[in-house]
Amino acid sequence: MLDSSADEAYSTLSTVLRDRAGLVVEFEILPTGFGPSAVVVDGPHVGLTKSALIKAVPGARHHLLARGEDAGLPHRDVLLASQVLLLFDCEHLTAANLRKRHLAGLTSEEHDVLREIRHELALLDSFLTSRLHRHTKSPTLWSHRRWMLFDLYPGTGGYESRLDPKSLAFYEAELTVVTKAGDRHPRNYYAWAYARSVICLLERQDLPEEAIRSIVSRCVDVVHAWCLRHASDTSGWSFLIHLLGRCGLPSERRYAVVQDTLTYALDFHWDHESVWVFLRTVLASDNVLPASQRKILTAVIQARLAQRPGTVSAEDPQGRGAEGRPSHVGFGDAGGFAPTVVDLASPGGSGSRTTVHMCGAVPWIKRFWTPDASDELVQ
Repeated sequence: MLDSSADEAYSTLSTVLRDRAGLVVEFEILPTGFGPSAVVVDGPHVGLTKSALIKAVPGARHHLLARGEDAGLPHRDVLLASQVLLLFDCEHLTAANLRKRHLAGLTSEEHDVLREIRHELALLDSFLTSRLHRHTKSPTLWSHRRWMLFDLYPGTGGYESRLDPKSLAFYEAELTVVTKAGDRHPRNYYAWAYARSVICLLERQDLPEEAIRSIVSRCVDVVHAWCLRHASDTSGWSFLIHLLGRCGLPSERRYAVVQDTLTYALDFHWDHESVWVFLRTVLASDNVLPASQRKILTAVIQARLAQRPGTVSAEDPQGRGAEGRPSHVGFGDAGGFAPTVVDLASPGGSGSRTTVHMCGAVPWIKRFWTPDASDELVQ
């Protein structure tokens, strides 16, 4: 038997969710100053206190258990209760599986299948992109979305552009969700793993190669722009490497992306290890650039090192020089590693040396920038 406050809390929250079915809502947990049971609605924005959400959970469980044993598809009350439970606990497997059961049992004769899919996608978009503590990086929610991608879409038919895996709009919308989830939760492994699944779905489509390349090229633009705005996010850079090696993109297109990244990293003195791991991986791999282009980019880095030598001394322990800028290329002293000084031979075999101060967290630089290692890298 529910007490009146719990029933009222569930009724208030379920009404808000019911009235916004099919809309992308941004949820946010409010501070306690709004009141113990506050639910504030402003258009597509819904704010609620943690205590209000906790009070609604017993009501959601009551409705789930009351009708959860019914035969056939889950009742609408059960589906609404599952939304409340997933809002409270994004890893609630029973609620997620009930929603799968509902979607898998839809028939075109009795239901508006596309409408139900749109509503489910809107709910997932709301959870995965809202300012909630765990939802944007929830393996259960991303797995549920992946299940829709591979198991539900192929059997529905009658696609509109947003739901058609052969249209550009579909991939732009999916990457929008992924990148926004990456904004909310940095280094969001589950979001970018889902993005890999989206690209796998593209490669399964019966499309001309030119159409696939066009879609991938647009995806590269979106992801590269996002990575430049989040230079320390290693998950985004890893996905960009994955994307550049797929679907037969022209080498000139891939080279332009890597060249732009290198230009930003050198000109803005980025010390994010993620960027330099991306560049190191690209320059060491045959899957992205041919040897001739990798040699050009390696020479650019070596030339920049020679242009801005630094001297590490007691007076200038960071090797910053007269301009106060670090002389190293792209490496900070993050992670608690002791800094090291590496003496590198300058390009061209002149015999002069360049002293570079860098973090011990990335010892591969010592091998990467020596002339012998550079030759090995691009063979």
